[in-house]
Amino acid sequence: MQSALNPKPVAAMLATRLFDRILVHGDPRLAPFERGFGAAARLAGKLHYTGYVVADPVPGSGGGAEVLVSAGGGAVGRRLLECAMLAREQTLLRGATWRVLAGVNCSEADFRALERLARPGIVLERSRADFTTLLANCALSISQAGYNTTLDIIRARPRAIVVPFAAGGETEQAVRSALLAQRGILHILPETALDGAHLAAAIVDALAAPLPSVPLAVRLDGAAASAALIAGLPILR
Repeated sequence: MQSALNPKPVAAMLATRLFDRILVHGDPRLAPFERGFGAAARLAGKLHYTGYVVADPVPGSGGGAEVLVSAGGGAVGRRLLECAMLAREQTLLRGATWRVLAGVNCSEADFRALERLARPGIVLERSRADFTTLLANCALSISQAGYNTTLDIIRARPRAIVVPFAAGGETEQAVRSALLAQRGILHILPETALDGAHLAAAIVDALAAPLPSVPLAVRLDGAAASAALIAGLPILR
């Protein structure tokens, strides 16, 4: 009956039966797998932490002193981008250029709506190939808290405010962001509090805090480690 009500023991049973190795794209020093998967102990011997998978930074020097506003792929980021654009004049950084990246999955209708909010000092684009360069050189990053964006923030170490996606009971972004906020890597503005006044207050806090200058002690070589683990499996030798 417990298995019928809780899918995790069932998933652990199937994983034990069907898989030789389970690669976890993470680092237990930040977020142990068992924190979100209580049945992880049943997978002992099969779990291998690879470190996080993050793209190498793109060389360059663009984006200095800009505010970088982004919503990942952009499928669900319109409200964050609208709020940031409308809040600009209320913030301490109203004199800076605000570069707003709508995302490649932002619908055409949403992009046109965002275009109508653009004012002098706001640059609206869908995406940038040099995002990591812009992130490393910006005065402040304002974004959602998806896996890729969060890992880019860890590597680039800008001042950052994240608004974790929480619709539909999602907790992944909120949990990961809380762990990073405890380490001084970023600041959190809950999605339920997203408005101009709260964003302006979050910017005050982020600018007053020390810049995260020391790299976080987590592995970021997940792609290479995954390849090495897979290449070393007996079936491939």
